[in-house]
This record gives sequence, C-alpha cells and structure tokens, in this order.
Amino acid sequence: MRSFKVGPDYIDPGFLSRAAGRAVRNLDAWLLDAPTVRWAFWRHAGADGTAIVEGMMGLFDGLTGLDDSGSTAHVARLLDLPVLVVLDASRAARSIAAVARGCQVLDRRVRIAGWILNRVAGETHRRWVAEAVERATGRPVLGSLADDARLALPERHLGLVQARETRALGRLLGRLARAVDERVDVARLLAVTRAASTHRGAPAPQTLAHLLAAAAGRRRGQQAVIAWACDAAFTFHYADNVELLEALGARVAPWSPLDDRRLPARTAAVVIGGGYPELFAPALADNRAALEAVRAFAGSGGPVYGECGGLMYLARGIVLEGRRHRMAGIVPAWVRLAPRARVAYVRAKTVHDTILAPRGTVLRGHEFHTSVPSPAPSRAEAAYRVVDAADGRPRTAGRFEGYHRRGVLASYVHLNFLSDPRLAARLVASARDGRRP
Repeated sequence: MRSFKVGPDYIDPGFLSRAAGRAVRNLDAWLLDAPTVRWAFWRHAGADGTAIVEGMMGLFDGLTGLDDSGSTAHVARLLDLPVLVVLDASRAARSIAAVARGCQVLDRRVRIAGWILNRVAGETHRRWVAEAVERATGRPVLGSLADDARLALPERHLGLVQARETRALGRLLGRLARAVDERVDVARLLAVTRAASTHRGAPAPQTLAHLLAAAAGRRRGQQAVIAWACDAAFTFHYADNVELLEALGARVAPWSPLDDRRLPARTAAVVIGGGYPELFAPALADNRAALEAVRAFAGSGGPVYGECGGLMYLARGIVLEGRRHRMAGIVPAWVRLAPRARVAYVRAKTVHDTILAPRGTVLRGHEFHTSVPSPAPSRAEAAYRVVDAADGRPRTAGRFEGYHRRGVLASYVHLNFLSDPRLAARLVASARDGRRP
C-alpha cells in the first residue's frame, strides 16, 4: 500500500506512515505545480498496486472560500483519481444527503465513487442516512464507523498529538482496522475505485530533470554531509526534501539536538526543521554541548537553515510561563508562545542573497506555528518579505519575516524543495563548495 497526504501537513503523515509501514509523501497543489504533483505521485505510486491519498479538511477547502487551489478536489482533478468521501453523520440524518449531493454537483469534474459514514449513532441512524445519501446521489455508501471515543486520537495546539507520542498507537490502529473490517465493504470499495487514470506515469519537471542530470553527471567525490535535526523535538520534515538533497549529491545525516553532544562527522551544513521544541525546551537548553556545536559551526560561516522550530532553537531562547530557556543565541530574538496558531500559505520574497536563493526570489511556502519572535526582524536582518497567498494582490509590500546573516537562514516559513528544486541545489552547493551568502 502506497499512501499520500494532500496539503502541507506534517502530523497526519506520521499516522499514515505507521499504518502503511512506509514513508508518506505530501501532494500539495498550491506549493507545487501540476507537473510536479503528477510526477511525485506516480513516481511513488507505481504503475500497479494500491495507493491511497488522504485529503485535508473538506473536499473543496483550499486557498480561499472562492478558490479551491490546493484542496483535495484540486489534487483529485490533477491526478484523475476517484474520490471516496467521508461524511460526518453525527446529529443529522437526511440532511447528510444534501451535503453529499452538494459535493457531487459543486464540481462535476471530481469523480466521487462512494461514501463512508462517520460517527454513526446506531443501526437505525446508519440505515436512514445511507438510504438518503444513496437515493440523492446514486453512489453507494460503502461502510460506516460508530461515534466511539475509543477510535479518537488526542489533540493539542497544532493538531493531533504526533504518532510517535500517542500512547498505545498500535492498539488504536488495531481497533480501527477491526472496525473497518467489520463495518466497511473493502472489496466493493476497491472495485468502485479501481477506474484507470488518464495520467499513468509522468516525467520529471524540466528544472528538476536538469538538476538531477547534472548531479548524476558530476564526477563523484566525497559527499557533503548535511546534519538534519531529527528527534522528538524536531519531527516536521518532508521525505521528498531529504531525498532530493541526497539525489543532488549530499549525504543527509540525522542528529539529535536533545541527545547528541556534537554534530555528525564532517558536517558541512545544518538543517533544523519544525516540530515542538517548546515541549522540550528545558531538555534542549540543558544540552549545552549541542547548542555550542551549532553556535560554533554558524560562527565559522557554516550554512545553517532553521525552519519554524529550527528558528526557535537558533533564537536567544524560548520563554515559557515567564521562565527563559536559553537556546543557541544565533537569531537575535526571544520566542514566546502566542494565544492563537498562525496557519497560512504565503509568498516569501528574499530580502538578501541566502544559502537557499538569491535576493529577489519569490518562494511559495506555508506557516504553521504558535510562537512569535521578540523583537520582530528589521529590514537589515530579515530573510523575507512575506504576504499571505489568500490576499491575492496585496496593497502593501508585505511584512518582514525571518532572520538572515552570513551562512544562516532562519524563518517560520516551511518550504517544500520540490516547489523550486534550485533551493535544494543551492543548499548542497553551499555545503559542498563552502559558499556562504
């Protein structure tokens, strides 16, 4: 089973990876252009076998209320895949048929193959909803799940508690599997979603193909080592980002800011992605050896890229309930938690030449955080000017975001390197050749 996740989410893929037994790939039709989405899907899905793509939010929820860019429907159209819609049946019966019919007619290009009912109260409720939905849509209800707290996953401020932290996840997945086996007609589900796609296989986009060919043709030497933070505090990363860096000639070496006292041998660049460093702030602060290793590496001009949680680690420190936990001190700001999460697609224009892109490059990214830096970055030290993608054509130039200094880039903006493979190529070159914009 190959599995994928629509959108920029980092947390849900952890559960999908555990259930599927292999790494999940993100398919984001706003961050990535159409040829890249098709290439990424077919490259990992293969020509045969079964692939499942989990959607995000509602079927048509994308960039704005009037624009479904990046939505589950958008990805389904790009890949010409049949859609199985999960309907929340709680506290309603025939009204669920109106929701289903609305999904069916809002965009007839989306091929809805059937329905699954969720949070069903009992057999009579299930029968009423199923009869109404099937009569209104002409599509089969293929199963249902009960409104059962034992099937729920715990949540916190940025969504679900991560898979690696969820207690007894194996038993929970087992309960879910038994519930699906008992209440869903899996054989029929596979039959009605087996329709052939018109897009079987897709070539690599031109820029990516050119960079991969150049990397393959380059005379092999010692690979540049990129130390990639990977532990319980730093879990947000795209498998495609790591794979692309390796395809372009780097060796990605995992290391733990929580547990390791030094960087991997021959480290030529450091990447610290997102996660929940605020939950581990005391332990991160206690590992002074790791903090000093990163500080010394950056002080020597070594390329360091921090993304969201990575920015927090590179900051002066994290403030929690009035207590200050000192971090690397490379970014000239303290980080404090905010009352609300910020979640948005953004366009980020580089203010300076950086280890990822030259000045004036416009990047597509997303923000997903509940902390803010103090003081905010000035023009002289900012990495980007950022505007929310949902604003359309903004009336202002945007706000300053992130921090830049020689060899260091730290920002709340998450990037998928497949959106512009030149970002990964420039980072590898910075590590390999010692370039320090």
